Amino acid sequence: MIDRIFMHNFRSLGPDTVLDLGPLTALVGSRFETWFLPCVAQMAGKPLPGPGGIERPGLEEGAAYTGNVEAIRGVKEWLSKHFAQGKAYKPTLDQLPLAQMLDLATLRAANVPSFGTFERALHFLASAKPGQVYPPPIG
Repeated sequence: MIDRIFMHNFRSLGPDTVLDLGPLTALVGSRFETWFLPCVAQMAGKPLPGPGGIERPGLEEGAAYTGNVEAIRGVKEWLSKHFAQGKAYKPTLDQLPLAQMLDLATLRAANVPSFGTFERALHFLASAKPGQVYPPPIG
């Protein structure tokens, strides 16, 4: 799914560019939902498209997260607590619609370390020559 979400930012690389994002999936790991937190206020109150085009309630109106996004554990639980009353965050239904609502400028401005690492790795993969490794050796 990561490739569907972020590849639109790399369209300028050209139609012949091939990026293997398998290793990046491991890099992101369990931190993916963390990236939603800086954008929660912008996502709040907006319905999420579901299967068959049926909308489901998303984050409750007025929801916002303050604090260090990388320090929180239980992000899925935090999201569930801030979904519309009686609803819970369901990754299989909600991850893609929330990811499509991510404001990358807001996410970058929040200086989320795992996102910065991910973005640098994407740029590296897009320009790496055969045999290069990420992160590049120091010195």
